[in-house]
Amino acid sequence: ELLRRIAQHEEPARVWLGRGDVMNAGSPFAILAQAILAMLDLSGGEAEEVSRGRLLARVAERVPAEEQGRVAAFLGSMIGLPLRADAGPEVCAAKEDALLLGDQHRRAFEDFVRAECSAGPVVLVLEDLHLGDLPTVKLVDATLRALADRPFFVLATARPEVDDLFPNLWE
Repeated sequence: ELLRRIAQHEEPARVWLGRGDVMNAGSPFAILAQAILAMLDLSGGEAEEVSRGRLLARVAERVPAEEQGRVAAFLGSMIGLPLRADAGPEVCAAKEDALLLGDQHRRAFEDFVRAECSAGPVVLVLEDLHLGDLPTVKLVDATLRALADRPFFVLATARPEVDDLFPNLWE
């Protein structure tokens, strides 16, 4: 009902929809990657260059030029695209350090959402979050905190066991 009403609004928000999947339950960024792929109108089965091209085109729409390569590289990594060494020193460093890679994923996602919110509201819908993963939950939490003053709304649906998997979710 909410998504139908959003679509009927005279200036609808952009809705990114990710669904939990039993086959990918707990896989890092699986539910968020699905939302990003859907936003790019990709299924995940396209050739790497097609996926990379769509991602770069979308990032180029609103992200400042000097940040586009970094944002696209790390968003691409979240949806399964390999990090390329020619993408710059930040990418090379992150390939060698898992903690730095996580920080770069967070930064890229926040920067992308911030840029998208500059053009209007963004609604991130995460269905069946009980089949989600901790990296997605932490990333969305950090983004909600960092962009508290932006038109960014998250709707997550889940079965009651989500409380056991992710205690104090987004309190």
